[in-house]
Amino acid sequence: MAVSSSTPSIPMLSIPEKKPSSVDLYNPLRSHIASSRAIAVIKSRLNVMTISFTWQDAFKTNKRATQKSMDFEKAAIVFNIERGTDEERKMACVEFQKASGAFRLLKENIIASKVPGPTTVDLTVECAGMLEKLMLAHAQECYFDKAIADSKSPVICSKIAKQVGIFYAEAYKALNSQPLNQHFDKSWVPQIQLKSAYFYAEACYLYCTELHQKEEIGEEVARLKLGISALSDAKKSVRGVPASLMNLVTKLESNMNRNLQRAEKENNEVYLIRIPPVSSLMELTAALLVKSASMADALDISNENLFSNFIPHFMKNSHAKYSKMVVFIL
Repeated sequence: MAVSSSTPSIPMLSIPEKKPSSVDLYNPLRSHIASSRAIAVIKSRLNVMTISFTWQDAFKTNKRATQKSMDFEKAAIVFNIERGTDEERKMACVEFQKASGAFRLLKENIIASKVPGPTTVDLTVECAGMLEKLMLAHAQECYFDKAIADSKSPVICSKIAKQVGIFYAEAYKALNSQPLNQHFDKSWVPQIQLKSAYFYAEACYLYCTELHQKEEIGEEVARLKLGISALSDAKKSVRGVPASLMNLVTKLESNMNRNLQRAEKENNEVYLIRIPPVSSLMELTAALLVKSASMADALDISNENLFSNFIPHFMKNSHAKYSKMVVFIL
């Protein structure tokens, strides 16, 4: 049975919704895009060069960008497709993978090749890539919570936790690079940094539970020290993180120190095993359980006729009668 400091109350970061201005195509398109791919249909029928689209940056609402480009409008709407839901936690993993898929679509198929001219930071390849990793981290974290709740083995839980930490580390690295550094709320960077360290330490803690049962005390001591060091280093540089997260970090650190003291005492009194240097330890194995959901059909318009209902029924009948009359005369 896995013993973990983690609980479902670990705070996750929410992504704010992009806000449009000027042209109000946003509301009808967002409600329609998932089922009828409206934005792609409209692009094929409107002379969009005569329309200016203005959107706020989702993370700095005082920043705006305006373009006469339907691809710019499409990118902004796709940004919001799977922004967040009120689904129960059992569905959260699926929703986070859908959100990741939307940001991947934004990064690979829309922004990178189609959006010309100036835009806001939230509609850059770098931002979409970072948000994709963040949503995958949240999704993998949901799997970790479920594994703990289902009493999976410490080794399995350790592997899942290690991958959570990897995703958060990738998001943290992106946040500290241009053009994202200094752009997000000041709480984002330390929270993601601390969660990366937390899940790495959690992976060490759980793996060491298995090591202790196998009486591999030397490696247990080395890995516990490694995990504690990661937490200690992260805590030195973080400010303004949620109290609930800091409490979990403190609890995990306390549990690891307790197990370290136990292992060192047993080793000094019984095992007398040499503690291996950190450089000799193999990297912990990670278990990747999530991926960005495919959004390939999100903008598929092959079977769509969005404007079929724009013409009143009586006008369609009149047109049919007129066509018959023309055929009869000719």
